[in-house]
Amino acid sequence: MQDRSSVIAIVVILAICCLGAYVAVTGYLNARPPDAMDATPGIQATPLVINLPTDVPAATKPPVAIANTITPLPMPSPLGALRTITAAVTVQAPPATIRPTSVPATATPASAMPGCAGMSFCAQGGNADTTLAPQGIECPRNYVWGRVVDNNAKGIAGYRVAYTDPIGTNVFAETKAANDQRGAGAYDIPANSGAWILWLVDANGNRISPRVTVNMPPNYQGTGACPSRVDFVQQK
Repeated sequence: MQDRSSVIAIVVILAICCLGAYVAVTGYLNARPPDAMDATPGIQATPLVINLPTDVPAATKPPVAIANTITPLPMPSPLGALRTITAAVTVQAPPATIRPTSVPATATPASAMPGCAGMSFCAQGGNADTTLAPQGIECPRNYVWGRVVDNNAKGIAGYRVAYTDPIGTNVFAETKAANDQRGAGAYDIPANSGAWILWLVDANGNRISPRVTVNMPPNYQGTGACPSRVDFVQQK
């Protein structure tokens, strides 16, 4: 029993000693500054020095003039941009159908005929006519045709219409007699495309009218002057 009491006393004493040691060590550690705790033996820390700028202003330098070397770029024209946008969105309408009547009658209208220049006959244009034109076509595309009439609009038979074809050949066509189905004074010249020059001559071959140039048109299907018709009318 006495031995057991001695052991308990010894344990109590050891516990008190351990507690005292713990309290002493904890107090010692808490009393040390952090720098001393963290310092590594054998390594000396280098202090960091920061130089802060002072408030003393630096000496002011005189302003240096900077030459304006920048060339301004041309601004785009709003009108040009508008035109570009308009061109981009413009819808092109389909081309209109051109009828043969739009071909200019270059030689046959009265306004396009040459002046009479004091000659016996003048040249003038005429309308399409199924009863007078060859082959019963109102204005054939393969003939130059017309009438030779006196100053009373009566057809004259036996007159000669001289003409030059596109390759330069000179030929004559005689006007029809009264018994022809188209009446006296009618004439027709088979003609293909190209320029045909014609004029009226007397029995001796002398020119008695101005020269008229006919550029053969496509088949005429409209109204008014037929581009391939040329009449020769005697002057009063």
